[in-house]
Amino acid sequence: MKIIKFLARVSPYQPNETAGFPEEVAKSYVDAKKAEYVNAGKAGKKGAATTESDAGAGGSKDETAIGAPEA
Repeated sequence: MKIIKFLARVSPYQPNETAGFPEEVAKSYVDAKKAEYVNAGKAGKKGAATTESDAGAGGSKDETAIGAPEA
């Protein structure tokens, strides 16, 4: 299983959405330049995953979900 981030719209996915696929399927999206692989961070930590292109650029950023109650 590989996690990818879409770079272009591929129904039903929008650009910047992530999804997990079997290795062969993920590779076909990456080879077609429709997606890039995601490097998994700590499991369960929101925003912990980074893409290969983000690896040297500071990684992820903390984001609050829209409509989420403030703490």
